[in-house]
Amino acid sequence: MDCGLLGEGIACSLYDALKRQIAFSPIIIPQKVNQFRYGFSPFSPESSVHSHDQATVYGCIIECPAVTDENIAIFGGQRFVSDSVLSPYNAKDISMDLEPYWCCAANEIRGGYKILSEVVEIFNISFAARSQLEKLNEHVVVDLHTAPITCSGTAHSIMAWFRCELFPGAPILNTSPESKSCWQQAFYPLPKPLYLEKGFLCTLEVNAFRDHLLCSLRNVIVPEN
Repeated sequence: MDCGLLGEGIACSLYDALKRQIAFSPIIIPQKVNQFRYGFSPFSPESSVHSHDQATVYGCIIECPAVTDENIAIFGGQRFVSDSVLSPYNAKDISMDLEPYWCCAANEIRGGYKILSEVVEIFNISFAARSQLEKLNEHVVVDLHTAPITCSGTAHSIMAWFRCELFPGAPILNTSPESKSCWQQAFYPLPKPLYLEKGFLCTLEVNAFRDHLLCSLRNVIVPEN
């Protein structure tokens, strides 16, 4: 696993092993993983918001100008963007050659960050379920989720981390910014900064395929009142 959960090929490796190498009724390590896009109670290693043997991904939108500065530049009238910007917004033609997100330790980001939206559940997988691994390895899994804005501000990115129980009784591996671990977090920079007001509803599109987990901000709904 990497800071974005799938990036080191865990889903591909386990699927291959389940097809060819592992005996009937195997014990899979890790057994369950929760990945969070920065927000609520999952900061705590003791938090339990997932079902047994399941990886659950959560997401939210953050204000963080430094993420834009690190991934987008204008030089000589030309606009240059990193793979981390291109990948989520070209997800229908997922390229295995592009980096799906930008990695950084959130607590070390220049200028810090501000959480703008609620956390929403956006992706689930059991690493012990062959049918789910097969679907992820053979087809692009696409889903849409609504993230309500709870704090007005300028959105620059979506940030992600995960929690992992390697096996029953083992300490929880928590990669959140507040865990003080050596793990970095994954960032999905927006193509352009976008001002959002409290009460707006944002649509997050998630595309998962093999070792790529992509998340993009696709739509903003402004309430009539």
